[in-house]
Amino acid sequence: MKKLGILLIGILLVSLTAGCIGGKTSTTTTTSGSVSSTAGMTVTATTPSPTTTTTTASPRPKKYTQGELLQRVKAVRYFTFTDNTTMIMQLTMEVNGSVMQRQNMTFELNRKAYVDLENREAEVNGTTRVYPGGAGSATHQVVIGDTIYVEANGITHEMKNGTIANLTWNYNPISLALLYLARKPEREEFKNGTQFLYYNISTEDMRNMMAGFAPIGKSNLSVWNGILELGFRDGKLISERTMYEFRLSMSIQGSEITEVGKIYDEIRIFDVNIKKNVKIPEKSVKA
Repeated sequence: MKKLGILLIGILLVSLTAGCIGGKTSTTTTTSGSVSSTAGMTVTATTPSPTTTTTTASPRPKKYTQGELLQRVKAVRYFTFTDNTTMIMQLTMEVNGSVMQRQNMTFELNRKAYVDLENREAEVNGTTRVYPGGAGSATHQVVIGDTIYVEANGITHEMKNGTIANLTWNYNPISLALLYLARKPEREEFKNGTQFLYYNISTEDMRNMMAGFAPIGKSNLSVWNGILELGFRDGKLISERTMYEFRLSMSIQGSEITEVGKIYDEIRIFDVNIKKNVKIPEKSVKA
């Protein structure tokens, strides 16, 4: 199992590159009592003071139209995001038709990435960990156009990889949001001042997104139940979540591997249109 876990990590390393609450203020006005004199004694009569309360509700967050949101996202040229992905699955390994191993597994992939859509440059720092066992690894990756530089274990590999390039430039958070903002959402809501839009992810897009988890070579992939959530605050895209299920069959070193599970992806977007430098590794080995 340990060997298989390490093998799968290696595959992943190569193939992956808020209802509104209104505040209230109260103003109290007090009316003074009257004074009278009786038999040389001064008596002060106190009259209950009427209280006037003024309630001011804070303005509701503006609900932006799809067109307004689309234009705002189109204006994003470069951005930084964090991406926490959890893949929960059951893995079955067969050799010559006999089941040799069946195991429940969980992959945790955490990334922090900077993407320059204008110049087609990206830099990604990520960690991958697989359970049970907890075996893991860290990678540093730079993408320039269609060229990918992957640094792992002290060595930087330079390669041309159309799958990673496609994921980087067509399925990054901004590009994915632009793709679906052009469509009518299935549902829309406000929660804690954040405007959420929900979409069903197409089979084609799920397959393309899943390609980052599938090794190069012969494989059979089925995907379903894809949901995309876009989160906007003050009209700015700040979060994105995707969820979908899959079944993947492939051949690895003479074994037939079948994976059935779910993928949860949580993204936070920040530093929008703040330009950063992407440095190409000086020394690399062509893969």
